[in-house]
Amino acid sequence: MTQQPHPQRDEELLFDARLRPHRSLGPRGFVVLMAAVCGVSFVAGLAFFLMGAWPVVGFFGLDVALIYLAFRINYRRARMYETLRLTRRTLVVERVSHWGERRTWQLQPYWLQVLVDERPGEDGALMLRSHGRSLAVGAFLTAEERHDLARALRQALRRVRCVAHPRLRLYPPRSSDLDARLAMERNPAVMRFIRPIPEDAAAQRTELRAALDGPQWRAAFWHVEERAAPGFIGWCGLFPLEDSGLIEIGYRFAREAWGRGFASEAAAAALDYGFRTLALARIVAVSHPGNAASHRVLRKIGLRDRGCARHYGQEVLFFAATRRAYLDAHASPSTSRME
Repeated sequence: MTQQPHPQRDEELLFDARLRPHRSLGPRGFVVLMAAVCGVSFVAGLAFFLMGAWPVVGFFGLDVALIYLAFRINYRRARMYETLRLTRRTLVVERVSHWGERRTWQLQPYWLQVLVDERPGEDGALMLRSHGRSLAVGAFLTAEERHDLARALRQALRRVRCVAHPRLRLYPPRSSDLDARLAMERNPAVMRFIRPIPEDAAAQRTELRAALDGPQWRAAFWHVEERAAPGFIGWCGLFPLEDSGLIEIGYRFAREAWGRGFASEAAAAALDYGFRTLALARIVAVSHPGNAASHRVLRKIGLRDRGCARHYGQEVLFFAATRRAYLDAHASPSTSRME
């Protein structure tokens, strides 16, 4: 056996599953069953033959042939399979039909949603959804098997979506952060340049809980914590800038986390991820004209002033960076990496 070279980190296989239809009977059981059917048919056919009803014998032979044919068709269909292989850069789905025909799909992991579509009175489906497209996998699995597969795949995707940093950890939002996130979103100092704080705290909490528990629609969105002192301190990420077709970088940190460089470090990690991993051509940002601290962060991570624009119902300063300019200025990856 020859030793294979160690794969690069980006090509590390994080999830590998082969899905096959359930076989009702194994090869040995099939032989035993056919032997029993042949024996019973032979004895019954012999009895009818001795009684002079010899035409009936042919029907017993036909029954044996039909049972054999049904199992052979079942076994041929059982040759089909699907494989799901996840690395840090791509999820590859390969489907091989019982005739040997192969089809392959490649999906970007961070944009991917894993959904189990259960409809009353119908067979459910495990859906992989990305960029408005859906791919059903494991249609032959039982409902329990679909849920187990979805759970395992989501756990693997969480590993892909965590970003490690010397001081910070960027991780997919979790419902346990609800109280800390809500407190931040209702802090007047934090929200000063963003929007008014809703009067109904209970409604805001319900809305935020639904956002944390539901699928993440953003291109890349993380909660942030200190590695030395775990616990929610803010968020950062990349998401659509209204209906402009542009991808915006944004961040928000709790008041007690200000002044320690966390916003710059987290935003730099998100920007690097957007250009290197998601291969976005352009990333923009908008900021209130009076928010000088935010302007410094955006300039520090490499975005350039592009004048004024109107977004979110107000006049804002507009910043932008291109992938080409970013990669030219950052020949090697930043200190952030995928965990």
